[in-house]
Amino acid sequence: MNIEQELHQWLDKNIPERHKEKSRNIQIVLNFYGFGDLPAPTMEILAKQFSIGSRERIRQVINDSFRKVVNLSQLPIARSAFDVIEQKTVISVPEIRNDLIKHGLASEETTVKGLLNLYNGPRNLNQLLRYI
Repeated sequence: MNIEQELHQWLDKNIPERHKEKSRNIQIVLNFYGFGDLPAPTMEILAKQFSIGSRERIRQVINDSFRKVVNLSQLPIARSAFDVIEQKTVISVPEIRNDLIKHGLASEETTVKGLLNLYNGPRNLNQLLRYI
């Protein structure tokens, strides 16, 4: 299982079935974190793609469906990916991608920007900036 599969499985399990927009919200979160057709989607682009209004509504969906309710301990594959990233003092984007693919944590289609968004979610931005 890779990060995308783990994230999809977590979202499917944790967004209640009674939520009428469950499928759409899963796709929004996956796309925002780099697991979709868009290489580097912004909240504005996602709002247009999913026809739901504004970037603010996308932010709300991401927060309510994922950020406010997830704990990194619930995503052990993502944690492993971040461990791979943290082992380096200086790392380039191609190195991040190649290391994660080599460890079976990401696929060829995974965008590094999305992973860095996911990585930054539970962390301080200053920690992330040393990798960019």
